[in-house]
Amino acid sequence: MDGVQSAVVNLLANTLTTEYDETKVTNEAICSRIAQIGYGATPEGAAPEAKTSQEKKAAEEAATRWRALVWSAIISVILMVLSMGSMQGWLPESLSGTRGAVPVTLTLFILASIVLLIQRHFYINGFRSLFNGHPNMDALVAIGSSTAYLFGLVSLYLMAFASADGNTEEVRRLFGNLYLDSAAMVPTLVSVGKYMESRAKSKATEAVTALAKLRPSIATVIRNGAEVTVPIDSVQVGDLLAVKAGETIPADGRVKTGLAWVDESVVTGESLPVEKTPGKEVTGASVAKSGHLTVEVTRVGKDSTLSRIIALVEEATSTKAPIARLADKVAAIFVPIVIGIALVTLIVWLVLGKDLSFAVTMAISVLVIACPCSLGLATPTAIMVGTGRAARLGILVKDAKSLELMGRVKTMLLDKTGTLTQARPVITDLIPSDNSDRNELLQLASSIEKLSEHPLGRPIIERAADVGLATLPLTDFMQVPGAGIRATANGELLLAGNARLMSELGPGLGEKENALSEKLSLEGKTVLWFSLGKRILGAIALQDPLKPDAKEAMAALHEAGLRLVMLTGDQELTARAIARQAGIDEVRAGLKPEDKARILEEFRKGGNLVAMVGDGINDAPALAAADVGIAIGTGTDVALGSADIVLSQNRLTGLADARRLSQAVIRNIHQNLFWAFIYNTLGIPIAAGLFYPFGIILNPMVSAAAMSLSSVCVVTNALRLRFFKSAFQNSESTAAPKAAASEAIPAEPKACPVLEPETPEERNSTEMADTKTLNLAVTGMSCKHCQAHVKEALEKVPGVASAEVDLEGAKACVKADDSVTADALVKAVEAAGYGASPLEGKTVTLPVKGMMCGHCQARVKKALEGVAGVTSADVDLEGAKATVACGTGVSEDALKKAIVDAGYEVA
Repeated sequence: MDGVQSAVVNLLANTLTTEYDETKVTNEAICSRIAQIGYGATPEGAAPEAKTSQEKKAAEEAATRWRALVWSAIISVILMVLSMGSMQGWLPESLSGTRGAVPVTLTLFILASIVLLIQRHFYINGFRSLFNGHPNMDALVAIGSSTAYLFGLVSLYLMAFASADGNTEEVRRLFGNLYLDSAAMVPTLVSVGKYMESRAKSKATEAVTALAKLRPSIATVIRNGAEVTVPIDSVQVGDLLAVKAGETIPADGRVKTGLAWVDESVVTGESLPVEKTPGKEVTGASVAKSGHLTVEVTRVGKDSTLSRIIALVEEATSTKAPIARLADKVAAIFVPIVIGIALVTLIVWLVLGKDLSFAVTMAISVLVIACPCSLGLATPTAIMVGTGRAARLGILVKDAKSLELMGRVKTMLLDKTGTLTQARPVITDLIPSDNSDRNELLQLASSIEKLSEHPLGRPIIERAADVGLATLPLTDFMQVPGAGIRATANGELLLAGNARLMSELGPGLGEKENALSEKLSLEGKTVLWFSLGKRILGAIALQDPLKPDAKEAMAALHEAGLRLVMLTGDQELTARAIARQAGIDEVRAGLKPEDKARILEEFRKGGNLVAMVGDGINDAPALAAADVGIAIGTGTDVALGSADIVLSQNRLTGLADARRLSQAVIRNIHQNLFWAFIYNTLGIPIAAGLFYPFGIILNPMVSAAAMSLSSVCVVTNALRLRFFKSAFQNSESTAAPKAAASEAIPAEPKACPVLEPETPEERNSTEMADTKTLNLAVTGMSCKHCQAHVKEALEKVPGVASAEVDLEGAKACVKADDSVTADALVKAVEAAGYGASPLEGKTVTLPVKGMMCGHCQARVKKALEGVAGVTSADVDLEGAKATVACGTGVSEDALKKAIVDAGYEVA
């Protein structure tokens, strides 16, 4: 249109954004022009009663396509059965032979007409594209189907005339050359792929809807010294908002008074709340986890951070380039050529002296054999099978485009928290000072952290509870902004926080402590220092650990040639430490949501395809803007809505599997398209009569059969994708591993083959049958380092053969000779800085029958140690017995039952 500078259509959101000269073009003129080409439009903000939400429109479209597909399929099946029944003699006598030819054909015509009416959008869009000079896939479907349909209509008339003339031979010939079933099946089969596309559209619009739902509908505003609840739309810049613990902050602003811990995952994606004090910025839609704030509003409406994120998502979905399918590319050439060949065939045979019936039959044979059924099935069948197989592997693919692009991605950007890491801080180091011990440090740390409600305090509180340390009563608790917390314990000042807090209010950190802080920080850990009075109690380091399969997944992606980059809003030091652990070379830290989208565009320069992997709301713009957006299944609804692929099992190795599956699907599609084109290349000349001088000719019926055979080949080839396997173990649904495990241990082993050499542990359990077992309760252990320290201290005691330390159970099982006493073991543990005491109990010896190898020995040991109250079990393979150390409340019957349940017998 004259005066329109640009027009961007968002297919997913059903919107059009235009830039135009208001002196030449109006909204009404644009809407009128859109109506002229067969679509509908309503100006933004105009006639709201005539508009429905994007989500509702997408859902209605998906429902309409589904109903059309169901009815088309039902009618097409009936049509096929009736058509085959007439040829095979399955119909009643009154409808068989020449007598029933016209009624049966009329019935077939009516059924085919209903299918074409239901699937009329193929013909409306297809012929429109053809007349505009840009034929697409719909044009192929429309031409192939309508040609067969019109041929059937002509045959019906000719049949009626021949029947009236008594020409039974002509009636039989015409009845045998009907293609009305093909006319109905072509649009029905292709509509399967179209329905998948409509479902993808409805899913894609959920991202913006979920973002909009984050904003609260009301706000508490302070006016004239009183708190007043008002609608969110009435909040103005400069208003004072009152925000209490648990409430969502209504708008962007700056803290005037108060102190609170705020969950800003909507902006930064970081799982840990941030301390907000006077003067700091807060973001609308973030949540105050504790405390109370008075906030001065600085941005509202479209200027707010949340609105900008929504705009970024909408813009990304609008500008994401569609994939030009190979079938659509060749359609512009394929369709005119086929029509041209059919016309040439008709003219040539007429010139050569053949009658009109023969010439028309040959021309129609060309069109029927060139019917794009196999061409239309090539892509959707491979996509359907591929996405089904992906779902089995926990990879949910929302549309065909993302599945196609995933295999060509060269760069992958990954969020840190919740994507690479578990988003759950854990204690990695508990280090008491020289004048303190682990129990004192952990007990005082949990006592003060229990009052703070800080998220980093939760694992400390849980660890203290696990080892049986009760919290102590504290007084005068208060927070120290930007530094930590303080309280009074037995008249002494108790501090918990960073190095600055220790220097300002506590005894200060020495050279040794500062070196320790730097070392732990370089490892990406958060270090909390604790002091009581004039002495440093020690430090507790916490870290958000990597997901178990992160290293394996990154190694596989590296091997596949991908460039991996970690994007995070976290600090540089922590980010680089996590990246080193995961095996990622490039890091971009301290980022905001808009930064991630901007960096993504940098990597896309030069035509590089980029994938983004994330889980938080802050990742939504980048997920939407990426060529392929991949969300972790445990992520937010917004991230899942913005992404093209979702890893439902939270398995990072699914990234490598998704890439390999994508490449397999694309190979399959290329194979399908190749054979479909080869079929047409060979079939069209034969159908046109090129080999007629050699007696080779194809009538429309044979051409239709050949067309159907090509479709069967395409579908069969696509079904091979069902056998795609993951490159990693335990990637199938959890049912498979469980079944395998149950088969691995026979309930009643008659023969026990040696599957592999016995491990040193299994041999030791036999060799140590003559030693005694001593059990200790150990306190003060808080991490794997503590566990290793206790084990080392015990095994240094003369006479101790081995020591197994259970961190979670807070106990140790020691195998030693008769010279070792429980007191010696307790002193060794206490010298290492932990607490210990002998566990009271008894020892039970049971004869075991049926053990044949180290594997049997290991099974019995595992079964016995699984009984509640059992501290250890020594199984003697050669002596065919088991010695169990357990509490006095454990009965022999319970131990015997455990052995029997494992598949063995008690003599």
